[in-house]
Amino acid sequence: FLASPIPNWDRVFLGHTTASLNPLFHSVLLPLILVILLLNMKSGRAFALGVALGFAAHLFIDSFFSLANVSWVPGTFFFDKIWLIVNGLFCFGLAVIAGKDV
Repeated sequence: FLASPIPNWDRVFLGHTTASLNPLFHSVLLPLILVILLLNMKSGRAFALGVALGFAAHLFIDSFFSLANVSWVPGTFFFDKIWLIVNGLFCFGLAVIAGKDV
């Protein structure tokens, strides 16, 4: 599992074998928790910045270059893409916040 991106760890820990994406792993949730917990530590802030940028990149790639099907998001692939893009933008915003004064 260390060779795959963190958002895809749902397949390892939750046993998802389908192409559907877990909305908890493919969202801003984990980067937000890390930024909140590590924002006051210089090395922790850098780690949270890297995770937030990595999540943003992964979510953008999933939204533009894959047939992403996010579980629990109703409707067509359009809403799945919107979910991924909005969460990617929030992750990028968190990276900007975490990057202040690093």
